[in-house]
Amino acid sequence: MSEKDNLELWRQVEKTDPRYTSKVNSRGGFTAIGAQYQTKEATKLWGPMGGTWGIRKLLFGMTHDAEGSPIEIWAEGEFFYPGGSIEIASDMSYKPGNDSRKKLRTDMMTKALSQLGFSADVFMGLFDDNKYVQQRLHEVLVEEEWEEDRIGFCSTLDALGFGYEEICLWQQARDKPRPSAMRRSEREILLDWVSDRDNKDRVRYDIEALSAHLEEA
Repeated sequence: MSEKDNLELWRQVEKTDPRYTSKVNSRGGFTAIGAQYQTKEATKLWGPMGGTWGIRKLLFGMTHDAEGSPIEIWAEGEFFYPGGSIEIASDMSYKPGNDSRKKLRTDMMTKALSQLGFSADVFMGLFDDNKYVQQRLHEVLVEEEWEEDRIGFCSTLDALGFGYEEICLWQQARDKPRPSAMRRSEREILLDWVSDRDNKDRVRYDIEALSAHLEEA
């Protein structure tokens, strides 16, 4: 199996939305990821938890000191997903009323998902670089706006007599990003410009010239 095949899942889930992370100053400082966000990302990919993915064969236990008092609670189980399963375990100091079982289960889920590549950019230390975090935030906002605007944007292009891929080709020739990689305000400016009669004719001429060049090549 090629490297591309081996890393297909990893590449799908390795990038994290910075809005669902937080900085923790204890233990030398680290970036924490929202567990609910991770659950959402896995659900987006595989469907609701408990169907094709989750934790099964979950077992809890306690470690006691010489006097028989509990000092540690542990959990082990099997994380399963459409591609296989992972044995996973976690432990923590015992404290009454601490929701220990819930916390252990969440920790096990996070560990299992991280081993599959979920939020790998956090675990690989990329979130220590503020420039990377800001770039990720920009990418996330662009993706969300495109999902909201895609149908309307493409419909407007169609009404103007252009296909989406034609505009992408024209943008590429001008060393400009595809509309899906632009912020909403940038797409609005693009549409306003293309809507002008003279500009529309110019764009149509450019696209026809580019298409002819590609056919000759």
